[in-house]
Amino acid sequence: MITQSSKDIKVRGVADVVFCFDCTGSMSPCINNVKHNVESLVKGFNGTPNVTLDWRVRAMGYRDFEVDSEPIINTFDFTNDEHVFANTQLTELTATGGGDYEESALDAIWYAVRTSKWRKGCHKVVVLFTDAGTKNVNSHTTSELGVSGDIDYLKQQLQAERIQLFIFAPDDPLYQQLKVVPKSNITLGVDLNSSTNFETLLEALGKTVSASSVDKSVTI
Repeated sequence: MITQSSKDIKVRGVADVVFCFDCTGSMSPCINNVKHNVESLVKGFNGTPNVTLDWRVRAMGYRDFEVDSEPIINTFDFTNDEHVFANTQLTELTATGGGDYEESALDAIWYAVRTSKWRKGCHKVVVLFTDAGTKNVNSHTTSELGVSGDIDYLKQQLQAERIQLFIFAPDDPLYQQLKVVPKSNITLGVDLNSSTNFETLLEALGKTVSASSVDKSVTI
């Protein structure tokens, strides 16, 4: 009788990941750094022992609903091709515009949640990069998506839909409130446009997503 060692058993996870980028003028270095280190992200996706991750990613951008004519750049579908993600999606995100310090990050999270074509049973992940604080949800978002502007409602929906939220941003009271969302990873006080090591950051992010997908996985 032949038995299979537990170390040989592979677990298959399924993860859909939305990357939300603040696309106001100061964010070009961050977008370019992520673009140039996409291989590190994929390395992280594929780096969890005994886990085979079926992943897809998509990029979307946001600016400021109060001052920008194109506050949401939301034209990309999910892809499992790292080159399409880096050289098509990220390349088309242009950093420009913005008004005062706070931008529309909470609106971007809502658009990521409500407009993404998630696969059934997948591990849902939203990752947000910004060098600014956030405004409250704009009335345009509440009317178009049929959601509430109350941040407590956003927290409830993230939990109900089991979405894992990552935020890399300066410190901000509204980002602080999102720390209570289960499995959230809110990294505040980071300067994305200076010394951040994106190679290390993205590989660690990929590994965390891969490991987190196990609770929605199947053994193969």
